[in-house]
Amino acid sequence: MMDYREILARRVMGWRLQTSGKWFDSVNRQVIEEFDPRSNVNQAKLLVAQLELFGFEYSVTDQYTVCFQNEFHQICESGETEAEAITNAAFELAENEPVPSEWF
Repeated sequence: MMDYREILARRVMGWRLQTSGKWFDSVNRQVIEEFDPRSNVNQAKLLVAQLELFGFEYSVTDQYTVCFQNEFHQICESGETEAEAITNAAFELAENEPVPSEWF
């Protein structure tokens, strides 16, 4: 079973698992190590940027509550940090909503 990091790396970012704990970003031709957007705000912001490319609008509704929405979906989640809130919302979207084929 995939954990949240694997689901986000594969389904949202489009990365491929290179070796245990290392992901390959074929668009930017780089290896990403220790992908954990819940604890790394810069990695969480990568999720925001990618989802915006897919047509989702990102908004902050409270200190640590964020939303992603488009004309069909609205997902809002909270966390103890901004990075955790972004990760929770992106995971909820990627795990529980139909995944468009362009995500792969």
